[in-house]
Amino acid sequence: MIEAKDYHNAALTLARALQINPNSVTATRRMADMMQALHLPKEIEWRQRLAQLNPGSAPEALEWAQLALRTGKTDVAKVALESVSASQKG
Repeated sequence: MIEAKDYHNAALTLARALQINPNSVTATRRMADMMQALHLPKEIEWRQRLAQLNPGSAPEALEWAQLALRTGKTDVAKVALESVSASQKG
């Protein structure tokens, strides 16, 4: 649905999926991607949630940190980078 730019139905479907399983990584990622496609400020909240669902995940934390930096939220970027586990740091 997101690929077809049917954002209304995608939002309804994702909201229902997250209602059923609030810890769904796939639904959370798709919600973040939809927020990005629509240039909505809520994207940062979804990127944060995605990082929380994948603790220590460098890709998730870096995406969250990059978005925070692009939006001028350096304090949030720092938190995002600190969330990466020591084993994931290069």
